[in-house]
Amino acid sequence: MNPSVVYASVTGFGQTGPLARKPGYNTIAQGMSGLMALTGMPGDPPTRVGGSVSDVAASYMAFGMVNAALVHRFRTGEGQHVDVSLVSASLGLLPDPVAIYFDTGERPVRVGNRNLNLSPAEAFQAGDGFVNVVLMNPDQWGRFCGALGDAAMETDPRFATNTARLEHHPAFKARVEAILATGSAKDWVARLEAAGIAAGPIYEFHEVFEDPQVRHLGLVAEVEQPGAGKVKMLTFPGRASATPPRIDRPAPLLGQHTAEVLGELGLSREEIDRLAAAGVIVLGEQPG
Repeated sequence: MNPSVVYASVTGFGQTGPLARKPGYNTIAQGMSGLMALTGMPGDPPTRVGGSVSDVAASYMAFGMVNAALVHRFRTGEGQHVDVSLVSASLGLLPDPVAIYFDTGERPVRVGNRNLNLSPAEAFQAGDGFVNVVLMNPDQWGRFCGALGDAAMETDPRFATNTARLEHHPAFKARVEAILATGSAKDWVARLEAAGIAAGPIYEFHEVFEDPQVRHLGLVAEVEQPGAGKVKMLTFPGRASATPPRIDRPAPLLGQHTAEVLGELGLSREEIDRLAAAGVIVLGEQPG
């Protein structure tokens, strides 16, 4: 009826195919997309990724596709149906493992916190916690050894190249962790960063919100929530110079905005009340 409408569907498995009518949830999509197959320590069972990763991936994909469809409509006047599934969005999070699998035909295995193609590129245990370290090119190797105070490791044939470190990974990791055990994770991160090495702490969840950079980015907002007082919530994760995201309202009560939205769509108050009386919609109470 309206060819300019942009309409988005987010489902477990898409609109067509043998599983189109099957219910789909975050954990189901993680299991079927390969996310769980890649997650976990060697020898351990497949592991669910923390958080609603598949749900959020699908929502971000739908958000981007809807905006692209709106640009197309502004140019042509033509609307379209945007179809996103949890499984496809989850698989889209795995470009590297997919490319390697297609190239080699070898099934990826669970390797925990390390990268099978780079070393060091993993989590190491320090004196009081864990540190992530990533080297992307040979020029960083000497600086890494210097920061650790182990000049001999730089030229040791077992560790001098990325290929050698991958081949002798258990010995390499043991040597690095023996050094890191002498100091705190915080001190080692600072020392490695001073040497131009990408490094970062691995926080427990409560520590995330104590990080100075997280605080600087303003990723947490405090709003007045009717019936609950002041509550904290995450802000939008991106910034925009001309149209900065902002939180205008607290989380709605159940059905709170139903009448408001339908009124904006042109329905009279009488029609809204008739739909509510018929059980078609639910009108929530307004906050006191």
